[in-house]
Amino acid sequence: MFLLDFGIFYDIIGYMAKTTKPGADLRAPNPTKRKLMGRSSGALVHNDHVGHLVTPKIDKAIKNNLEKRRSEGE
Repeated sequence: MFLLDFGIFYDIIGYMAKTTKPGADLRAPNPTKRKLMGRSSGALVHNDHVGHLVTPKIDKAIKNNLEKRRSEGE
């Protein structure tokens, strides 16, 4: 039978838990409209195209999509 030490268990759970992202304001009106909780790397960044704070991963995806659309139009 395998017994897991509770100290190790809580360390693992704490590491995997979703937390509020740096720069997120949960008290803002309608906080569920964007992604404020999660395991993303880095603080939220402002994206000019969408006009609000987004995760670094989403910001990169938006910029890549805009570049693709510009290159297709040329």
